[in-house]
Amino acid sequence: MPTDRYSTDGLEDGEHEPGFDERVLANSLGVTDEAEMDQIELELLDQLYESVIDSVEEDQSITVSLIREWHRQWLGNVYPWAGRIRTVDMSK
Repeated sequence: MPTDRYSTDGLEDGEHEPGFDERVLANSLGVTDEAEMDQIELELLDQLYESVIDSVEEDQSITVSLIREWHRQWLGNVYPWAGRIRTVDMSK
């Protein structure tokens, strides 16, 4: 477990790809380039948008559970922790 509130040591969702100034989170694709990862995430977000846009009703409640499921659908093949509540401080 982390020793202070900003440490991510030992937390799966706080690990980074080695040797790149902690700019890219550890991922299942082995991507180490920040711009490449940004592009992958953007393309996957577009795919998610296309798949859910017609499934949401105008009066439907957007719940935490639904957002977590969308997050899992969006990034589940990239990050093993996708769809789970993050345990790290994500502020910059």
